[in-house]
Parts: sequence; structure tokens; C-alpha cells
Amino acid sequence: MAIQDRGKKKWQGFFMTEHTNLLRKFNEDYYQQQKPILDSFEVEHIESQIHYAMEFSFNVHLKVWRESEEIIKGKICRLDQFKQMVYLEDSEGFIVKVLFDDVLGIEVEEEF
Repeated sequence: MAIQDRGKKKWQGFFMTEHTNLLRKFNEDYYQQQKPILDSFEVEHIESQIHYAMEFSFNVHLKVWRESEEIIKGKICRLDQFKQMVYLEDSEGFIVKVLFDDVLGIEVEEEF
């Protein structure tokens, strides 16, 4: 008669739920991406591209930080200097609010 080993299930009994929760949280924190830091030249370039795209109402691809990098596509419809926000109108007509500090990059689609 062959002995059937339970493998990892056998060792799982030594971990309490608190331990597994802490290990899972540690792994999430350890492998989480950090927000890139922009220098003043990059910020000025992003600002000028935003103003350019807004003036000629070009479509843009904004690279935004929300837990990780995301790309938002649309037209810039409004800038709010007091709240430091950029308002984009996406292809479906919804307004997306983005904090200027969360913008990592911009690509302007020039349509002539």
C-alpha cells in the first residue's frame, strides 16, 4: 500500500490566519510600484502640452498615476488652477477629473 502525501496542505496547518494575512499584505506592499518623481523640466513640458492641446482641442493620451500607471484618452475641456485639476472629456462624453500631481506624461494627437 502506497503512502499518499498531502503536500503543501500538510504544512498549511502551521500558519494562523493572522500570519497568512500579514504575509499577503507584506507581499502586496513589497511588490507595489512607486510613483515616479518628475523634475521641473518635465512638469513644464507637460503644462505646455496641456495648454497646446486645450487651445487647439486636440485629443490627448494622459499617463496618470492611480495605484499604477494608467492611460486616459480624451480632450481637455477645462483646467482648474485652484484645485490643480485637469478635466478631460472621454470618447463617451463623460468628464474625467485628474489631479495635476497625478499626471506623469502626455501625448498629443495632432489632427490637421
